[in-house]
Amino acid sequence: MSTQEGKIGLCLSGGGFRAALFHIGTLAALAERELLHEVEVLSTVSGGSIIGAYYYLKVKQLLEGRRPGCPTPKPEHYFRIVQEIERDFLDAVQKNMRMRLFLNPAKTAKMLLDEEYSRSDRLSELLNDYFYSHVALTGDIHLNAIYITPQNAADYPADEGGFSVQKYNAAESCKIPVLTINATCLNTGHPWHFTGSWMGEPGRRIKYTPEKSLYELEQNSNVILPQLRFDGYFQDDRSRRVESRQLEKMNSILLSDAVAASAAVPAIFPPLPIHDLYRNNKGEEIVVELSDGGVFDNQGLDALFAAQCTRIIVSDASGQLDDEKLLPTHLAQVAQRANDVMMERIRGYGYFDLRIRRDGCKKLPAADALHTEICFIENACFTHLRQTAPNTSVMPALPGPANGSNGVVYRLSGVRTDLDSFSDLEAYTLMYQGYSLALDRLSQAGMGNPPGATPLCQWRFLDIRPVIMDDLYRLTTHLAVGKQKFFKTFYLAPVESWAWLLFLLSPLILNMAFWLHAHWGIKIQLPQPSITGSDLFWYAAIALLALLPLSSTVRAWFKTTPWLRGLKKNPATDAGSKIIGIGMAALSISAWLVVSIYLAIFNKLFLKTGKLR
Repeated sequence: MSTQEGKIGLCLSGGGFRAALFHIGTLAALAERELLHEVEVLSTVSGGSIIGAYYYLKVKQLLEGRRPGCPTPKPEHYFRIVQEIERDFLDAVQKNMRMRLFLNPAKTAKMLLDEEYSRSDRLSELLNDYFYSHVALTGDIHLNAIYITPQNAADYPADEGGFSVQKYNAAESCKIPVLTINATCLNTGHPWHFTGSWMGEPGRRIKYTPEKSLYELEQNSNVILPQLRFDGYFQDDRSRRVESRQLEKMNSILLSDAVAASAAVPAIFPPLPIHDLYRNNKGEEIVVELSDGGVFDNQGLDALFAAQCTRIIVSDASGQLDDEKLLPTHLAQVAQRANDVMMERIRGYGYFDLRIRRDGCKKLPAADALHTEICFIENACFTHLRQTAPNTSVMPALPGPANGSNGVVYRLSGVRTDLDSFSDLEAYTLMYQGYSLALDRLSQAGMGNPPGATPLCQWRFLDIRPVIMDDLYRLTTHLAVGKQKFFKTFYLAPVESWAWLLFLLSPLILNMAFWLHAHWGIKIQLPQPSITGSDLFWYAAIALLALLPLSSTVRAWFKTTPWLRGLKKNPATDAGSKIIGIGMAALSISAWLVVSIYLAIFNKLFLKTGKLR
């Protein structure tokens, strides 16, 4: 009975598509152990947000009675949900979101010219088009529309009217998983949470003492941007109304916007700005800049602490620090290494906090008195990429060592974390490892039903087992190349890759050959340029105008200065802007051509090299 009590919270960590695919294996294991339908809080970060929102929309369909053949939600329906996810989600991943960012010339030009439209906005559109709209069967899914209202919602009224999720979850076997999408507010340095009910910074919801939260202690003097509810009130003060401009802005935010903000990796994706939500004491607008949730909490544990989940399951596929014999001294590489050290510290702190709340509190004399504030965790399960699973004849384990460069586990943990295509070999291995580790760690924690001798469901990713047993060299080689962000096919299929490259460059090579043949031995007299000071001035002005869209300082000016924002909305009024527009159009078309060729040839070639058979 102890395994059926308490409030289950599930964390899906950041780590790009690598993490998303690993989490699919965790979801499969939870379905088999009959725990997935009991999850009451789903906290997601970055890549975990991409898969978490996708899973959440399918559960929403189930609980609202909109899935064919499932009039009444049952635990066995979750098997079918995860089976659909492992097939359809991978199909979307293999479309290559990273390259598709620049496939549409009009969108690429807009990213270059419009300070209010960035790669993060484009990522939001792609996530909506390739992942969420297909599940919701609608064009745009607004964040205020993801709130789950089950078929029997009228049986569980809230005291203030409406529907009570808490009462529903206390009585029903298939729980409503409250989705919390984690981002980081760069303005204040605090976490930012998106839910179907509200958005904003947690504030007093994450308790460390009875009086103050982590963000209200003496060491933190930054303002807390309060949570704003979609029903028009403040989360912490239901007597206080949200202004109409704030509510209008909130209602325009899409689910994919929240996920894109959560996945906006610094230095790769610019922060996602949100206007018209807050003002400071002087009445000046605060433009909320949201970045990757992993900057603050890459596992998403704080949201589960805030909800006081008593049983916590963490699926962690985030990057881990590698040992280095000799470090490069280039400034950019040193800065990257320092950032990796800080991220490892954040990850370690989250795990330490979880251990203290679970194990350390049991040793405190006053643990009972502190139960509602800190010591409420009864059990926890933590899986991460550098763990090894048990080896059996039915479920062969990936060979170690987990911390050695020759180990398959280690190579899997080093696979890239971006939004690139993932081959079947990579994806199935990640799902299989997440599944194997979750089954083992759940057993150790005594959570869920006891596992059987064989898998309860024939998951597609189990097809990786023959490769592990009979073709390990191929898998190891493929995973070793998997850490590369570019030119993977030149390692995996060098003959085909170079042949295609030479074929594509053949017109240029032939033209150069013909030109050299025609002019061989002829002394070419280049014209002498005659440039005046006026010419230099205009050339410099045009070059400066061309660089303006690339300047972060200028982009910030356009966000906060009204007349500059108005100028960018009417670029035809400025001759320099016309020149910029022509240049950006040429650049956008060039990007479209390169991306189209890559997707048509090299992306398909990479996926071909990663087929199971």
